[in-house]
Amino acid sequence: MMKGDYMDSDLVEEIEYIITLLTKSGFFSVDEIVEILEDQFIDEEIDFSGFEILLEESSNQNFSKLENAFVKLAGENIVAVHNCGYDIEEGVADAFELYVHLINNKFKPRGFCFYTIEDVEYAIFDNKLRITFGDFENDESKALEIGKLASKYFKR
Repeated sequence: MMKGDYMDSDLVEEIEYIITLLTKSGFFSVDEIVEILEDQFIDEEIDFSGFEILLEESSNQNFSKLENAFVKLAGENIVAVHNCGYDIEEGVADAFELYVHLINNKFKPRGFCFYTIEDVEYAIFDNKLRITFGDFENDESKALEIGKLASKYFKR
């Protein structure tokens, strides 16, 4: 089924929204975007060649600043992950999975800091990026310490 072949307008709108989100996120190539769409709409049997997918060609100063803050956090023994899961639950699960891997390899991370695809979506359309942070022992004072450290690097 092509975009113009009697496709429900709500479905077209949903697909175009996802294309906008994925292209503006800056994380995916055109081929990866098509693959994500095919996976998400597998039951619809849609030919995505009828949809225009153009990647934005701008340098993203905000991402560079964010990357710099994440590198600094990693240097402080914080697991800092871009694009970590779809939502906060997946992000926390992914952070703990990394924690277990690091512990098994004789590293002892102090905590985590990440944002999710859902956070990227929020940032694209509302111009604010939510960041999740915490420690791996559910210790509120340690989590607050990590939050203050993250805040310091994000402000820089």
